[in-house]
Amino acid sequence: QAQANPAQVFGAQVSSYLNSIGLNDVDPRQITYQVNSADKLQNIIIPLGNGRSQTVFFNGGFPVPAGTAPQVAFSNTTGARRFLDVAEGSPATQSRLQTFYADPANAARRTNFNTNLQNITTAFLNLRSSGNLSGEARAAVQDALNTRQVATNRLAQGGLPNVLGVYQRLGDNLDVITRNQSSLNSSQRSSLNTLNSSLLPVGVQNYYLVPVGLSNTSAS
Repeated sequence: QAQANPAQVFGAQVSSYLNSIGLNDVDPRQITYQVNSADKLQNIIIPLGNGRSQTVFFNGGFPVPAGTAPQVAFSNTTGARRFLDVAEGSPATQSRLQTFYADPANAARRTNFNTNLQNITTAFLNLRSSGNLSGEARAAVQDALNTRQVATNRLAQGGLPNVLGVYQRLGDNLDVITRNQSSLNSSQRSSLNTLNSSLLPVGVQNYYLVPVGLSNTSAS
């Protein structure tokens, strides 16, 4: 039955998982389900709109066991930005993340989160210093730098910025620059590609999605 009608079998639990990561408006019937011969759910492909998608691999089992996190892959170089466009944060999730990042056992991930933000800043600075930018793109770079500075200050004070919110703001800045990319030179395009295809997706995966899963105390 699971292979014949996976949405009926897994739809409710998949919706619960999606809600846990901020995807509250996905129709389970529009999801592509990969079910093995033992009727176990292996992965799902979630349509995010505008031709983008997100694949979730349930290597640790499904429903997702408490304290574990599936691996996620975004489609092409803009999938992570599209996820950030449609994801919705919640106070409960941010509270869990605050507890997670405050745990000394997770100090390395907290440090790496800060490093990811610093690397993103470096790429934005390269965009600005490597050639001319339109006024709109220059303003987006400055807003990204300001966003990172506020987040870094919060971390330095022992707190935690709104993790999803920070990446969403950076994603919005990248949306603006991408719209203006026709005027970018090759060096600027390289920095933009690094942001879109590496630094932003890695940040969303490792410092938002994975901690959300690891901090979940019940199966989803």
